Amino acid sequence: MFKYWQFNGQDQNFGQAAHTDIGTLTLLFTKTARLQVLIPETQKWTYIQPHDGHITVNIGDSLRFLSKGKLCSALHRVVPTEPITRFSLVYFMRPEEETNFTDADGQVWKSIDWLRKKFAIFRGPLSEQLKGSYMTGRNGFVGLWDPAEYGRGKGLSGVSQE
Repeated sequence: MFKYWQFNGQDQNFGQAAHTDIGTLTLLFTKTARLQVLIPETQKWTYIQPHDGHITVNIGDSLRFLSKGKLCSALHRVVPTEPITRFSLVYFMRPEEETNFTDADGQVWKSIDWLRKKFAIFRGPLSEQLKGSYMTGRNGFVGLWDPAEYGRGKGLSGVSQE
């Protein structure tokens, strides 16, 4: 279970940088729209509106690699939308630790090594996240949220206003 604190409208370091998930599938149970995905065709971020009785499913890197790119990892980030504390329940599914796959650059990885590499970068400073394409699948792209969008009606109802 994740707990996301209330946003005060000013903190520049709130939310998460853009990323793709590590494993095969991520199942997200939540009632608050704070998840944004980058729409590939428009290159715009949009909120995913949760619906009662439904879950959001993200495809992760491991499934992208195991499917040889037929399935795509969802590039997403978590940003504040309302001044409330939010809880969400997330279930991450990953392949066995010794499962081998080949990444987009042709490098062969064991599942556990990919997990460790990505977690190390995710926990590291922004300067490290900008190196390579481990976080987002795009070299040098971090996709930070702009706090100036907060309070302008963007996502306050849980859906994109664009």
